[in-house]
Amino acid sequence: MKRITILFLAVLMALPAYPVETGPANTVLRVPSGGGRPKFGAVDLSQSVATANELLIARGGTQKSIELLQNVGLVEAQTSVAADSIKITSADHTAFSASNPGKAAIGGTTAGQTVVLSLTSDVTINLTGAHWGLGTNGDFSDVELRVYLINDGGSDKYGVGLKGGLRAITDTDTSTTPTNITSKGKILVNSALNAGTHPAREIGWFHGDFDDAGGSSEDLWEIQSGVGDLNVGIPVPDQSGPNSFPMVVTGASSNPTKSNSPTVDQAVWIRDGSLMHIFYSFIASTTTGAAAGSGSYIFNMPTGYLIDSSVLFPTAAGSKGICGDASGNDNTSNYSGYIKAATTTGLRMELSDHTTGVTQVASTFLPFTASSVGYFFHAVVPILQWSSNGN
Repeated sequence: MKRITILFLAVLMALPAYPVETGPANTVLRVPSGGGRPKFGAVDLSQSVATANELLIARGGTQKSIELLQNVGLVEAQTSVAADSIKITSADHTAFSASNPGKAAIGGTTAGQTVVLSLTSDVTINLTGAHWGLGTNGDFSDVELRVYLINDGGSDKYGVGLKGGLRAITDTDTSTTPTNITSKGKILVNSALNAGTHPAREIGWFHGDFDDAGGSSEDLWEIQSGVGDLNVGIPVPDQSGPNSFPMVVTGASSNPTKSNSPTVDQAVWIRDGSLMHIFYSFIASTTTGAAAGSGSYIFNMPTGYLIDSSVLFPTAAGSKGICGDASGNDNTSNYSGYIKAATTTGLRMELSDHTTGVTQVASTFLPFTASSVGYFFHAVVPILQWSSNGN
């Protein structure tokens, strides 16, 4: 054993000694690309032996993660008037380029495939003329619009829509012409898509104020730029409330008037994604100041919100448009039934005493002038200008 140890030490003493040179801070000891003695320096991450396919693309490697969204930002821009357009650019708002690209993982053209698109050019989309169904219905504030990256055969294209949660976009649902964007399901794109259905990824969202008419142009948008108005990624599902609002009741021919001193007159709404829950309670034991009006009663939506008629069909009669339960009473009877969408801005109550069919609450049935009248309903309605991550 002693002979082996002595022999090993002799071999070590015979080897030439190479001093290790000092190197710059934050470098590593590595073999240069041409081989030879190790030196301090940077690792060449473009070489597969240096990363072993484990390093994320965000760090220069070759691994593909569907979560990748690197160096991407949104900013308001001007095409004709201030903030009428949205620009997709780099994270610090300097222009995309070959040396300053964005990176985004997205579904490939083969099902189950993930590819990474390199984003090398800024894109600006002018929203003027697009209304997603809001047109002719007045002005709206803080409408939440979604920004999509679309993989069109390996080319990066972009779209703006009112619906969230899309994973694929079909060319027939898109247009490069803003005035063609007239319903919630349409996507305004920067460049025409080839025929077919293409993988899509939501990369951001923003708030915009919609001017229906009277500005420099009809259907004019002003993109908001305060804290929380321009965002990269997918929004958290929006839930808010309860929010009180005055319940305005109108009549088909002439408007009714509530009692001067109702015991209860309470209306609240709660947001749950793209849905609004409306709760209304009214009780009056006196008819002082009340007027019946003329025709069926319409219980109006909170000001500034429209029912999405592509989901819930408003109707004047029949069972279409039902969106909740309702009940009522007067001094002699109790009634139950349903609340339904009458228009995109109002609800109608239809009740029965279960001995006859349903009757619309109106000037001739449970009017405000009835003795000890009461109404109660809970309606759930889709809101046109709201989106969620699923619709």
